[in-house]
Amino acid sequence: MIISFPLGTGCSFVFRDDENLCNCRQRENCPTDGKCLTKSVVYKAEVKSTDDNARQTYIGVTANEFKTRYRNHLKSLCNKKYKHETRLSNTFGI
Repeated sequence: MIISFPLGTGCSFVFRDDENLCNCRQRENCPTDGKCLTKSVVYKAEVKSTDDNARQTYIGVTANEFKTRYRNHLKSLCNKKYKHETRLSNTFGI
């Protein structure tokens, strides 16, 4: 079985149910509803300022698994030692 999600530009994003798309220990906590091991993902992050509640949008793409990229973003946003490791943390000066 193949599950396809149209992207509105004439192409589609396809998941095959015979692929292992998630390895989260608690699947209900998966950041992508059970598809975190999907590769080549375009994603959008909305960043909200704690000072004035201003919102900014960051569009990213990953060649590796989304979960790997997601965890790298979390690491760079939460740990000052790694704050220059992702464009997201560099772009928003976090």
